[in-house]
Amino acid sequence: MTAPLAAAVEEAGFGALWLGSSPDGDLVQVAARLGQHLDAGADHVVIQLLTEPGADPVPGYRDLARALRM
Repeated sequence: MTAPLAAAVEEAGFGALWLGSSPDGDLVQVAARLGQHLDAGADHVVIQLLTEPGADPVPGYRDLARALRM
């Protein structure tokens, strides 16, 4: 099943890009891949954390921001 944001991005004509390995992917690996995009000049990188239904994604976004040193 495609996440709603990913589907909207694809419908807008952009391709999908999977940065992690799985929902249990390594945070350091994901942060490093996002950093590569930013280092290459990207000024916008869209991410969507996949969580269990009803789970609060904010702690995951905070962990990712810390890994990116933001």
